[in-house]
Amino acid sequence: MGGNKELKTANDPYNGIFYKTKESKERTTIEFVSVLLFELYLGKMQSDFQLSSDVLVYRINTKSQKTKVHLILNSASMTVEISEAGHRSWTEDFICKTVPTLMSQLVQRTNYANGVDVDTVDLCQEVGQEVQDQANETDVLKELEAKIHQLRAQRSQKKKTYAATTKEGLRATDEGKSIPTIRKNVLLVGDSIINRVNSKGLRYNVHKHSVPGATIRSLMSEVQLFDLSRFDTVIAYVGGNDVAQQKELELIEEEYDQFVAMLGASKPNMRVILSKVAPRGDADVSRLNSVIERLCIHYHVEFVDIFRAFHDDNGIVCARYIDQDQIHPSISGVKRILGTINSAIEIVHSFDSAVFVKKQFGSHSGHSYRRNVVQLGQSSPNCLKCGETNHQTFTCRHRVPITCWSCGIVGHKHGHCLLYQ
Repeated sequence: MGGNKELKTANDPYNGIFYKTKESKERTTIEFVSVLLFELYLGKMQSDFQLSSDVLVYRINTKSQKTKVHLILNSASMTVEISEAGHRSWTEDFICKTVPTLMSQLVQRTNYANGVDVDTVDLCQEVGQEVQDQANETDVLKELEAKIHQLRAQRSQKKKTYAATTKEGLRATDEGKSIPTIRKNVLLVGDSIINRVNSKGLRYNVHKHSVPGATIRSLMSEVQLFDLSRFDTVIAYVGGNDVAQQKELELIEEEYDQFVAMLGASKPNMRVILSKVAPRGDADVSRLNSVIERLCIHYHVEFVDIFRAFHDDNGIVCARYIDQDQIHPSISGVKRILGTINSAIEIVHSFDSAVFVKKQFGSHSGHSYRRNVVQLGQSSPNCLKCGETNHQTFTCRHRVPITCWSCGIVGHKHGHCLLYQ
Protein backbone atom coordinates (compact mmCIF):
# COMPACT_ATOMS: atom_id res chain seq x y z
CA MET A 1 0.00 0.00 0.00
CA GLY A 2 1.41 3.34 -1.04
CA GLY A 3 1.80 6.30 1.29
CA ASN A 4 -1.11 8.66 1.89
CA LYS A 5 -1.34 11.85 -0.12
CA GLU A 6 -3.75 14.76 -0.12
CA LEU A 7 -6.55 14.38 -2.64
CA LYS A 8 -6.57 17.29 -5.08
CA THR A 9 -9.96 18.10 -6.57
CA ALA A 10 -10.53 21.23 -8.66
CA ASN A 11 -14.19 21.55 -7.63
CA ASP A 12 -13.56 21.16 -3.90
CA PRO A 13 -13.03 24.60 -2.29
CA TYR A 14 -13.75 23.24 1.20
CA ASN A 15 -10.86 20.75 1.36
CA GLY A 16 -8.23 22.01 3.76
CA ILE A 17 -10.64 24.44 5.46
CA PHE A 18 -13.53 22.35 6.79
CA TYR A 19 -11.92 18.92 6.35
CA LYS A 20 -8.80 17.25 5.01
CA THR A 21 -8.87 14.38 2.54
CA LYS A 22 -6.06 11.87 2.13
CA GLU A 23 -6.09 9.08 -0.42
CA SER A 24 -4.11 5.94 -1.20
CA LYS A 25 -4.74 3.10 -3.64
CA GLU A 26 -6.68 1.05 -1.10
CA ARG A 27 -8.51 3.65 1.01
CA THR A 28 -9.48 7.28 1.51
CA THR A 29 -9.45 9.09 4.87
CA ILE A 30 -11.49 12.24 5.56
CA GLU A 31 -10.59 14.19 8.71
CA PHE A 32 -13.12 16.87 9.66
CA VAL A 33 -11.89 20.22 11.00
CA SER A 34 -15.30 21.85 11.51
CA VAL A 35 -17.20 20.36 14.44
CA LEU A 36 -20.56 21.63 13.16
CA LEU A 37 -20.00 20.18 9.69
CA PHE A 38 -19.14 16.79 11.22
CA GLU A 39 -22.25 16.87 13.41
CA LEU A 40 -24.40 17.50 10.32
CA TYR A 41 -22.69 14.65 8.46
CA LEU A 42 -23.01 12.30 11.47
CA GLY A 43 -26.73 13.07 11.72
CA LYS A 44 -27.16 12.36 8.01
CA MET A 45 -25.39 8.95 8.27
CA GLN A 46 -27.41 7.99 11.36
CA SER A 47 -30.61 8.80 9.51
CA ASP A 48 -29.63 7.05 6.25
CA PHE A 49 -28.38 3.81 7.84
CA GLN A 50 -30.59 3.76 10.99
CA LEU A 51 -27.56 3.95 13.29
CA SER A 52 -27.70 4.17 17.06
CA SER A 53 -26.61 7.42 18.67
CA ASP A 54 -24.73 5.83 21.61
CA VAL A 55 -21.87 4.35 19.56
CA LEU A 56 -18.50 6.01 18.98
CA VAL A 57 -17.30 3.93 16.01
CA TYR A 58 -19.64 2.80 13.22
CA ARG A 59 -18.79 0.12 10.63
CA ILE A 60 -21.01 0.39 7.57
CA ASN A 61 -21.13 -1.77 4.43
CA THR A 62 -22.69 -0.07 1.42
CA LYS A 63 -22.25 0.35 -2.33
CA SER A 64 -21.30 3.19 -4.65
CA GLN A 65 -22.07 2.77 -8.36
CA LYS A 66 -22.70 -0.96 -7.75
CA THR A 67 -19.26 -1.34 -6.14
CA LYS A 68 -18.69 -2.46 -2.55
CA VAL A 69 -17.68 0.20 -0.02
CA HIS A 70 -16.75 -0.22 3.67
CA LEU A 71 -16.97 2.82 5.97
CA ILE A 72 -15.46 3.30 9.44
CA LEU A 73 -17.00 6.42 11.00
CA ASN A 74 -15.22 7.52 14.20
CA SER A 75 -17.24 10.16 16.04
CA ALA A 76 -14.49 10.66 18.65
CA SER A 77 -11.73 11.64 16.20
CA MET A 78 -14.17 13.05 13.59
CA THR A 79 -12.75 10.88 10.80
CA VAL A 80 -14.22 8.72 8.06
CA GLU A 81 -12.17 5.87 6.55
CA ILE A 82 -13.41 4.52 3.20
CA SER A 83 -12.04 1.24 1.83
CA GLU A 84 -12.89 -1.52 -0.68
CA ALA A 85 -13.09 -1.11 -4.47
CA GLY A 86 -15.62 1.73 -4.54
CA HIS A 87 -13.82 4.13 -2.21
CA ARG A 88 -12.90 6.56 -5.04
CA SER A 89 -16.42 6.86 -6.44
CA TRP A 90 -17.84 7.23 -2.92
CA THR A 91 -15.35 10.04 -2.21
CA GLU A 92 -16.35 11.84 -5.43
CA ASP A 93 -20.03 11.65 -4.42
CA PHE A 94 -19.11 12.98 -0.99
CA ILE A 95 -17.27 15.98 -2.46
CA CYS A 96 -19.71 16.76 -5.28
CA LYS A 97 -23.06 15.96 -3.64
CA THR A 98 -22.90 15.53 0.12
CA VAL A 99 -20.61 18.44 1.04
CA PRO A 100 -22.55 21.17 -0.86
CA THR A 101 -25.77 20.09 0.84
CA LEU A 102 -24.13 20.05 4.26
CA MET A 103 -22.50 23.44 3.63
CA SER A 104 -25.84 25.04 2.84
CA GLN A 105 -27.20 23.66 6.11
CA LEU A 106 -24.10 24.91 7.91
CA VAL A 107 -24.60 28.43 6.54
CA GLN A 108 -28.18 28.44 7.76
CA ARG A 109 -27.18 27.20 11.23
CA THR A 110 -24.38 29.76 11.72
CA ASN A 111 -26.82 32.68 11.05
CA TYR A 112 -24.57 35.68 10.46
CA ALA A 113 -27.11 38.20 11.79
CA ASN A 114 -27.39 36.55 15.21
CA GLY A 115 -23.63 36.00 15.51
CA VAL A 116 -23.88 32.28 16.29
CA ASP A 117 -20.61 30.29 16.28
CA VAL A 118 -18.15 33.03 15.33
CA ASP A 119 -15.30 30.66 14.49
CA THR A 120 -17.38 28.81 11.92
CA VAL A 121 -18.66 32.09 10.48
CA ASP A 122 -15.09 33.23 9.89
CA LEU A 123 -14.31 29.98 8.09
CA CYS A 124 -17.40 30.36 5.93
CA GLN A 125 -16.37 33.91 5.02
CA GLU A 126 -12.98 32.63 3.89
CA VAL A 127 -14.66 30.45 1.32
CA GLY A 128 -16.32 33.60 -0.05
CA GLN A 129 -18.61 33.83 -2.98
CA GLU A 130 -18.40 30.11 -3.79
CA VAL A 131 -20.35 29.23 -0.64
CA GLN A 132 -22.98 31.86 -1.44
CA ASP A 133 -23.39 30.53 -4.97
CA GLN A 134 -23.73 27.01 -3.62
CA ALA A 135 -26.36 28.21 -1.14
CA ASN A 136 -28.34 29.82 -4.00
CA GLU A 137 -28.20 26.55 -5.95
CA THR A 138 -29.39 24.71 -2.86
CA ASP A 139 -32.38 27.06 -2.54
CA VAL A 140 -33.39 26.27 -6.11
CA LEU A 141 -33.11 22.56 -5.41
CA LYS A 142 -35.24 22.97 -2.30
CA GLU A 143 -37.96 24.69 -4.32
CA LEU A 144 -37.95 21.87 -6.85
CA GLU A 145 -38.04 19.32 -4.04
CA ALA A 146 -41.03 21.09 -2.47
CA LYS A 147 -42.89 20.99 -5.78
CA ILE A 148 -42.13 17.28 -6.14
CA HIS A 149 -43.48 16.57 -2.65
CA GLN A 150 -46.59 18.58 -3.47
CA LEU A 151 -47.24 16.56 -6.63
CA ARG A 152 -46.68 13.31 -4.75
CA ALA A 153 -49.11 14.41 -2.05
CA GLN A 154 -51.77 15.17 -4.65
CA ARG A 155 -51.26 11.77 -6.25
CA SER A 156 -51.43 9.94 -2.92
CA GLN A 157 -54.78 11.59 -2.19
CA LYS A 158 -56.22 10.03 -5.33
CA LYS A 159 -54.82 6.55 -4.77
CA LYS A 160 -53.18 5.21 -1.62
CA THR A 161 -49.89 3.41 -2.01
CA TYR A 162 -49.12 0.01 -0.55
CA ALA A 163 -46.83 1.56 2.07
CA ALA A 164 -49.52 4.01 3.20
CA THR A 165 -52.06 1.22 3.45
CA THR A 166 -49.65 -0.89 5.46
CA LYS A 167 -48.89 2.01 7.81
CA GLU A 168 -52.56 2.42 8.57
CA GLY A 169 -52.71 -1.23 9.59
CA LEU A 170 -54.56 -2.55 6.52
CA ARG A 171 -57.88 -1.46 7.98
CA ALA A 172 -59.96 -3.02 5.27
CA THR A 173 -63.42 -4.34 5.93
CA ASP A 174 -65.08 -7.52 4.79
CA GLU A 175 -68.86 -7.62 5.20
CA GLY A 176 -68.68 -5.15 8.04
CA LYS A 177 -65.91 -7.00 9.91
CA SER A 178 -62.43 -5.52 10.31
CA ILE A 179 -59.53 -7.71 9.19
CA PRO A 180 -56.85 -8.16 11.91
CA THR A 181 -53.31 -7.21 10.93
CA ILE A 182 -49.81 -7.94 12.16
CA ARG A 183 -47.92 -4.76 12.95
CA LYS A 184 -44.86 -6.25 14.65
CA ASN A 185 -41.70 -6.56 12.58
CA VAL A 186 -40.01 -9.98 12.48
CA LEU A 187 -36.36 -10.75 11.67
CA LEU A 188 -35.65 -14.25 10.31
CA VAL A 189 -31.91 -15.01 10.29
CA GLY A 190 -29.94 -18.16 9.61
CA ASP A 191 -27.48 -20.02 7.42
CA SER A 192 -27.94 -21.51 3.93
CA ILE A 193 -30.96 -23.53 5.13
CA ILE A 194 -32.91 -20.26 5.43
CA ASN A 195 -31.38 -19.09 2.15
CA ARG A 196 -33.80 -21.37 0.32
CA VAL A 197 -36.79 -19.40 1.65
CA ASN A 198 -38.22 -16.94 -0.88
CA SER A 199 -39.10 -13.64 0.77
CA LYS A 200 -41.91 -13.10 -1.72
CA GLY A 201 -44.02 -15.66 0.11
CA LEU A 202 -43.49 -14.12 3.54
CA ARG A 203 -45.63 -11.45 5.17
CA TYR A 204 -44.77 -7.82 4.60
CA ASN A 205 -43.49 -7.38 8.17
CA VAL A 206 -40.94 -10.26 7.93
CA HIS A 207 -37.34 -9.50 6.96
CA LYS A 208 -35.20 -12.49 5.97
CA HIS A 209 -31.40 -12.39 6.21
CA SER A 210 -29.43 -15.55 5.43
CA VAL A 211 -25.66 -16.09 5.27
CA PRO A 212 -24.57 -19.28 3.45
CA GLY A 213 -22.02 -21.20 5.50
CA ALA A 214 -22.70 -19.11 8.60
CA THR A 215 -21.57 -20.31 11.99
CA ILE A 216 -22.90 -19.14 15.34
CA ARG A 217 -20.13 -16.56 15.76
CA SER A 218 -20.31 -15.19 12.21
CA LEU A 219 -24.10 -14.90 12.34
CA MET A 220 -23.85 -13.08 15.66
CA SER A 221 -21.57 -10.52 13.98
CA GLU A 222 -24.07 -10.14 11.14
CA VAL A 223 -27.02 -9.61 13.49
CA GLN A 224 -25.11 -6.92 15.41
CA LEU A 225 -25.15 -4.80 12.23
CA PHE A 226 -28.97 -4.60 12.42
CA ASP A 227 -30.89 -2.06 14.44
CA LEU A 228 -32.70 -4.67 16.52
CA SER A 229 -34.86 -2.02 18.17
CA ARG A 230 -36.92 -2.01 14.95
CA PHE A 231 -37.90 -5.67 15.42
CA ASP A 232 -40.28 -7.17 17.93
CA THR A 233 -39.40 -10.81 17.16
CA VAL A 234 -36.17 -12.53 16.09
CA ILE A 235 -36.17 -16.08 14.71
CA ALA A 236 -32.73 -17.72 14.47
CA TYR A 237 -31.66 -20.93 12.70
CA VAL A 238 -27.94 -21.66 13.12
CA GLY A 239 -25.51 -24.27 14.44
CA GLY A 240 -25.45 -26.99 11.78
CA ASN A 241 -22.23 -25.72 10.20
CA ASP A 242 -20.51 -25.59 13.59
CA VAL A 243 -21.26 -29.28 14.14
CA ALA A 244 -20.19 -30.13 10.58
CA GLN A 245 -16.84 -28.44 11.28
CA GLN A 246 -16.43 -30.85 14.24
CA LYS A 247 -16.16 -28.14 16.87
CA GLU A 248 -16.19 -29.15 20.50
CA LEU A 249 -19.71 -29.23 21.94
CA GLU A 250 -18.62 -27.07 24.90
CA LEU A 251 -17.37 -24.36 22.53
CA ILE A 252 -20.60 -24.50 20.49
CA GLU A 253 -22.68 -24.17 23.65
CA GLU A 254 -20.61 -21.20 24.84
CA GLU A 255 -20.94 -19.36 21.51
CA TYR A 256 -24.68 -20.10 21.34
CA ASP A 257 -25.04 -18.82 24.91
CA GLN A 258 -23.36 -15.54 23.91
CA PHE A 259 -25.63 -15.30 20.86
CA VAL A 260 -28.84 -15.73 22.88
CA ALA A 261 -27.61 -13.32 25.57
CA MET A 262 -26.85 -10.71 22.89
CA LEU A 263 -30.35 -11.01 21.44
CA GLY A 264 -31.94 -10.69 24.87
CA ALA A 265 -29.89 -7.61 25.76
CA SER A 266 -30.52 -5.81 22.46
CA LYS A 267 -34.13 -4.88 23.27
CA PRO A 268 -36.24 -5.43 26.38
CA ASN A 269 -39.27 -7.70 25.97
CA MET A 270 -38.21 -8.74 22.46
CA ARG A 271 -39.55 -12.17 21.50
CA VAL A 272 -36.73 -14.59 20.64
CA ILE A 273 -37.46 -17.89 18.90
CA LEU A 274 -34.65 -20.41 18.35
CA SER A 275 -34.95 -23.24 15.87
CA LYS A 276 -33.60 -26.71 16.35
CA VAL A 277 -31.43 -27.84 13.45
CA ALA A 278 -32.88 -30.21 10.86
CA PRO A 279 -31.20 -33.60 10.23
CA ARG A 280 -28.23 -33.48 7.86
CA GLY A 281 -26.08 -36.18 6.35
CA ASP A 282 -22.65 -34.79 7.24
CA ALA A 283 -23.14 -34.43 11.01
CA ASP A 284 -25.18 -35.64 13.97
CA VAL A 285 -27.07 -32.59 15.29
CA SER A 286 -28.98 -34.30 18.08
CA ARG A 287 -26.56 -33.11 20.80
CA LEU A 288 -26.69 -29.56 19.40
CA ASN A 289 -30.48 -29.60 19.59
CA SER A 290 -30.25 -30.64 23.23
CA VAL A 291 -28.03 -27.62 23.84
CA ILE A 292 -30.53 -25.32 22.10
CA GLU A 293 -33.41 -26.65 24.18
CA ARG A 294 -31.39 -26.28 27.38
CA LEU A 295 -30.50 -22.65 26.56
CA CYS A 296 -34.13 -21.85 25.76
CA ILE A 297 -35.16 -23.10 29.20
CA HIS A 298 -32.39 -21.10 30.85
CA TYR A 299 -33.16 -17.81 29.08
CA HIS A 300 -36.95 -18.35 29.03
CA VAL A 301 -37.17 -18.10 25.23
CA GLU A 302 -39.16 -20.18 22.75
CA PHE A 303 -37.95 -22.82 20.30
CA VAL A 304 -39.43 -24.64 17.31
CA ASP A 305 -38.60 -28.33 16.84
CA ILE A 306 -37.73 -28.58 13.14
CA PHE A 307 -35.61 -31.68 13.88
CA ARG A 308 -38.72 -33.58 15.00
CA ALA A 309 -40.72 -32.20 12.08
CA PHE A 310 -38.36 -33.96 9.64
CA HIS A 311 -39.17 -37.40 11.18
CA ASP A 312 -42.24 -39.55 10.70
CA ASP A 313 -44.29 -41.15 13.46
CA ASN A 314 -41.81 -44.05 13.68
CA GLY A 315 -38.84 -41.73 14.29
CA ILE A 316 -37.33 -42.21 10.82
CA VAL A 317 -36.09 -39.24 8.78
CA CYS A 318 -38.37 -38.51 5.82
CA ALA A 319 -36.14 -38.62 2.75
CA ARG A 320 -38.42 -36.34 0.74
CA TYR A 321 -37.63 -33.41 3.06
CA ILE A 322 -33.87 -33.48 2.32
CA ASP A 323 -32.17 -32.56 -0.97
CA GLN A 324 -29.72 -34.74 -2.90
CA ASP A 325 -26.71 -33.20 -1.14
CA GLN A 326 -28.17 -34.61 2.12
CA ILE A 327 -27.61 -31.25 3.84
CA HIS A 328 -30.09 -28.70 2.52
CA PRO A 329 -33.87 -29.11 2.54
CA SER A 330 -35.86 -29.96 -0.55
CA ILE A 331 -38.88 -27.96 -1.69
CA SER A 332 -41.05 -30.00 0.67
CA GLY A 333 -38.46 -29.56 3.40
CA VAL A 334 -38.51 -25.76 3.08
CA LYS A 335 -42.30 -25.81 3.39
CA ARG A 336 -41.95 -28.11 6.40
CA ILE A 337 -39.57 -25.62 8.05
CA LEU A 338 -41.87 -22.67 7.33
CA GLY A 339 -44.90 -24.62 8.53
CA THR A 340 -43.20 -25.42 11.83
CA ILE A 341 -42.16 -21.79 12.39
CA ASN A 342 -45.58 -20.57 11.25
CA SER A 343 -47.22 -22.64 13.99
CA ALA A 344 -45.40 -20.46 16.54
CA ILE A 345 -45.72 -17.10 14.75
CA GLU A 346 -47.47 -16.32 11.46
CA ILE A 347 -44.79 -15.29 8.98
CA VAL A 348 -45.97 -17.00 5.76
CA HIS A 349 -48.27 -15.28 3.29
CA SER A 350 -48.13 -18.02 0.61
CA PHE A 351 -46.33 -21.36 1.00
CA ASP A 352 -46.13 -21.83 -2.77
CA SER A 353 -44.43 -18.45 -3.25
CA ALA A 354 -42.14 -18.88 -0.23
CA VAL A 355 -40.00 -21.53 -1.96
CA PHE A 356 -37.52 -21.13 -4.83
CA VAL A 357 -38.57 -23.65 -7.50
CA LYS A 358 -35.71 -25.50 -9.16
CA LYS A 359 -35.38 -25.40 -12.92
CA GLN A 360 -35.56 -28.52 -15.04
CA PHE A 361 -32.33 -30.14 -16.17
CA GLY A 362 -33.19 -29.42 -19.84
CA SER A 363 -36.25 -28.26 -21.69
CA HIS A 364 -35.49 -30.45 -24.73
CA SER A 365 -34.96 -33.70 -22.83
CA GLY A 366 -38.64 -34.40 -22.29
CA HIS A 367 -37.99 -35.55 -18.71
CA SER A 368 -39.41 -33.82 -15.67
CA TYR A 369 -37.34 -32.63 -12.72
CA ARG A 370 -38.67 -35.39 -10.44
CA ARG A 371 -37.76 -38.13 -12.94
CA ASN A 372 -34.17 -36.87 -13.19
CA VAL A 373 -33.87 -36.77 -9.42
CA VAL A 374 -34.86 -40.44 -9.22
CA GLN A 375 -32.25 -41.34 -11.83
CA LEU A 376 -29.58 -39.46 -9.89
CA GLY A 377 -30.63 -41.15 -6.66
CA GLN A 378 -29.90 -44.56 -8.15
CA SER A 379 -26.20 -43.68 -8.40
CA SER A 380 -25.94 -42.04 -4.97
CA PRO A 381 -22.62 -42.50 -3.03
CA ASN A 382 -22.06 -44.75 -0.03
CA CYS A 383 -23.22 -43.77 3.45
CA LEU A 384 -20.90 -41.10 4.80
CA LYS A 385 -21.13 -42.47 8.35
CA CYS A 386 -20.39 -46.19 7.98
CA GLY A 387 -19.55 -46.72 4.29
CA GLU A 388 -22.37 -49.20 3.64
CA THR A 389 -24.07 -49.23 0.23
CA ASN A 390 -27.54 -50.42 1.22
CA HIS A 391 -28.74 -47.13 2.69
CA GLN A 392 -28.13 -43.37 2.59
CA THR A 393 -26.44 -41.19 5.20
CA PHE A 394 -29.54 -39.60 6.72
CA THR A 395 -31.14 -43.02 7.33
CA CYS A 396 -28.03 -44.56 8.94
CA ARG A 397 -28.59 -46.18 12.34
CA HIS A 398 -25.27 -44.82 13.65
CA ARG A 399 -25.57 -41.49 15.43
CA VAL A 400 -22.00 -40.35 14.69
CA PRO A 401 -19.56 -41.22 11.85
CA ILE A 402 -17.57 -44.40 12.45
CA THR A 403 -13.76 -44.33 12.60
CA CYS A 404 -11.99 -47.16 10.79
CA TRP A 405 -9.69 -48.99 13.28
CA SER A 406 -7.28 -49.91 10.49
CA CYS A 407 -6.56 -46.58 8.76
CA GLY A 408 -8.01 -44.18 11.33
CA ILE A 409 -10.13 -42.31 8.76
CA VAL A 410 -13.68 -41.30 9.70
CA GLY A 411 -16.64 -42.37 7.55
CA HIS A 412 -16.32 -46.13 6.92
CA LYS A 413 -15.84 -49.49 8.60
CA HIS A 414 -12.81 -51.75 8.32
CA GLY A 415 -14.67 -54.01 5.87
CA HIS A 416 -15.01 -51.10 3.42
CA CYS A 417 -11.50 -49.72 3.87
CA LEU A 418 -9.82 -49.29 0.45
CA LEU A 419 -6.33 -49.42 1.95
CA TYR A 420 -6.73 -52.96 3.26
CA GLN A 421 -8.72 -54.63 0.50
